[in-house]
Amino acid sequence: MWFYYAGTTTPLPVYTDSTATTAWPNPIVLDSRGESGGEIWLLAGQYYKIVLEAKPLFGQIHGPTISTYDTISGVNDATLTASASDWTLFGGTPTFLSSNSFSVGGDQRTIFQVNRRIKTNDNQYGTVLSSTLPVSASTPTTVTLRMDSGNALTSGLTSVQYGIIQTTPSSIPVAVQTGTKTSGSSHQIYIDYDGTNLDLAVDTTTFGATWPINVTGSAASATNATNATNATNATNAVNLTGTIASAVTAVTQATGTNNTRVATTAYATTQGVGGPAQSWQNVTSSRSANGTNYTNSTNRPIMVIVNVVGINNGSSSAQLNIAGLSVAQYTSAIFGANSQTTVPLSAIVPAGAVYNVTSSNLVGVSWFELR
Repeated sequence: MWFYYAGTTTPLPVYTDSTATTAWPNPIVLDSRGESGGEIWLLAGQYYKIVLEAKPLFGQIHGPTISTYDTISGVNDATLTASASDWTLFGGTPTFLSSNSFSVGGDQRTIFQVNRRIKTNDNQYGTVLSSTLPVSASTPTTVTLRMDSGNALTSGLTSVQYGIIQTTPSSIPVAVQTGTKTSGSSHQIYIDYDGTNLDLAVDTTTFGATWPINVTGSAASATNATNATNATNATNAVNLTGTIASAVTAVTQATGTNNTRVATTAYATTQGVGGPAQSWQNVTSSRSANGTNYTNSTNRPIMVIVNVVGINNGSSSAQLNIAGLSVAQYTSAIFGANSQTTVPLSAIVPAGAVYNVTSSNLVGVSWFELR
């Protein structure tokens, strides 16, 4: 019966009593009844691998293996019980190689699996990037880690522990499956790469439009979406590259007088002057240049042009007023035959503003509005 450090072929002594002063030979040769002939005591704080072999042939050290028992500790070993909830102590002794690598005796690749978590004796943490055996099972296994931020291996490395959950195969329930975007089934998320983007897909029957966003930030045919692009209505509609989404309306987080306000192209073209929803209209028949007030109730700015014609042989004047302020004026004092003049008065009228035209001695007015 052979005794090794857990997971290795490195011998680890066992003792005849609790004082650990007299070691058993390793291996212990059992009698015809399969008994050792005395008590076997294991070292505190150590995990063992115990291998039971048949009698070796003449000239051989090892016989055929009957059974193997790994990660065995002494009964009620408090030193292991207190520290073993998430971690298993590796029975061998690691050799420091660099700030993110060490070696262990024998072929330990089944223990130091890629992506398995590692903890050192001085509480440094990392994840296995690779575990390689250069030549044969008798040479050391080199383990390279991706260290957690601020962590590094040192020459004080004396022991390592590995996470109890292995990665190949993993016992963790799989939340994200590999497959195509259309292969998702109920309550599963699938990942697909189309050569450009990494896309997430969820079963469309269960989730539908409530999961419209892929990794690139796009909304997949969503009518309403928050923090999404390509949506009919979007709040904070900025994609991952920082450009404004093609939404009908976009509500920004900028408020107050010292913040930058943004709007989508669609919003600007429908809310500014000259957008596709506006057209020039001849409103002469419903307007008068006698000071009558009119209100822009379109909820957006409009353009006003008033063509005024002065009299022959005399003085004429006109003013376009917005919110009580004269923004365009015409004055003429011409005497003589055929001395009439035509002048356009124009201005932009803000939404909700009151505007009018006051005049004297005009012989003609034509009034146009872009609204």
